[in-house]
Amino acid sequence: MLKTIQLSIFLLFCLIQNQSLAQEKYIRRVALAYTVDKHHPRIGDTLEVVLEAYIYPKWQLYASENMLSPGPQSARVHFNAHASFVAVGNLKSIQPKVEYDVFWKGYVRYFLNKARFKQKVKILQKHAVIEGKITYQLCSIVDKTCIVESDSFRIALP
Repeated sequence: MLKTIQLSIFLLFCLIQNQSLAQEKYIRRVALAYTVDKHHPRIGDTLEVVLEAYIYPKWQLYASENMLSPGPQSARVHFNAHASFVAVGNLKSIQPKVEYDVFWKGYVRYFLNKARFKQKVKILQKHAVIEGKITYQLCSIVDKTCIVESDSFRIALP
């Protein structure tokens, strides 16, 4: 009888532990905000799409200019094709930290707490719809666990 109770308690503990690990796997570690620097652009104008990522404590998000191989996956943006705009240049990280990382064995660019990226786009039609996805790698500063996440965005201009 005692062994049955002990086994039941052990199985319950394992179930709770497994469930909390499963929930941890799906916790969002970044909240994305986005805007543009010109809210009423004209055809032919170039504007900047500004993407800000608010990062969960004890995680770091890698910048868009990391060049180590092997190394962390650089942040990148993918725009859904639309006749109303075209991307100009590459995604730029704004003021990332730069530090030698013993895990990656080289200098990496990353953000803590808040990341800021800018991407230029040229407006080709009125009522432009700028839609896409930013993909980035995060690593825990506690145990170096790394994950890749993506966030979608949509900006409809007047």
